[in-house]
Amino acid sequence: MASRQPAGSFVQWPAQAALASLIERGLFARHVGKMRRAYSARHDRILRTLERDFAEWLVPVPSVTGLHVAARMRSRDVRVEEKVAQAARRKGVRFDRLSAYYASAPAQTGVVLGYGAIPEPRIEEGLRRLRRCFAAVANGRGHDPR
Repeated sequence: MASRQPAGSFVQWPAQAALASLIERGLFARHVGKMRRAYSARHDRILRTLERDFAEWLVPVPSVTGLHVAARMRSRDVRVEEKVAQAARRKGVRFDRLSAYYASAPAQTGVVLGYGAIPEPRIEEGLRRLRRCFAAVANGRGHDPR
């Protein structure tokens, strides 16, 4: 009884039985493997693109866990980070600003790109748009008129 109390007294027996069945039949392990391969492909695609197309602005942060890729900006100017974020939002691309994760100054600027809910084909287009935003900010335009 004590182990159920933190979650409440209601237990979803049908859901637990369904999950137990998936585990017993090996379907859960197969699903986890499939998702691991899908997320790995997304991670690798983003990392390769950052290294190839964003090298002038970003340095990827090595990682092997999570559903995101972080990259530090070569510019440590938080205003540049914000300009890129604003330009990206206008282009329909969203990312977390790396500086938001710092509790003390000076904050490291950069991007945190989540990919857990984005289908792999859409990643490429999002990165193309993001690259145009970096180029526009670097060229002093702040936005890409295209």
